[in-house]
Amino acid sequence: MAWAVTACISYSPESLGYCQDTLVKSKYLKQFKNLLKDKPEEAIQKMKDLRDSLCKPSNMRVLVVANVEKLPHPVSAWDKFLDNKDTVRERTFHLQIQDIKK
Repeated sequence: MAWAVTACISYSPESLGYCQDTLVKSKYLKQFKNLLKDKPEEAIQKMKDLRDSLCKPSNMRVLVVANVEKLPHPVSAWDKFLDNKDTVRERTFHLQIQDIKK
């Protein structure tokens, strides 16, 4: 618990260290519990907004472990997973190939 108090006074409220602290999460969860009890529609809408902002395809990254040089169409193969999604049509794919030798 002493470490949690130290973290709360050491980090700025915008930092990741502050936000993931046990005491801060406890405070947030109590506030959210009260919001859920008093205004359930607002609490549900906040959770939906959070889900929508985190889970949109433009925020997702995929790690492909394969020899992509042997795949016939390595980029367009992903189109069927992204059809009918709210995505930017001009997607940018970053490809980093590491040569792993034993």
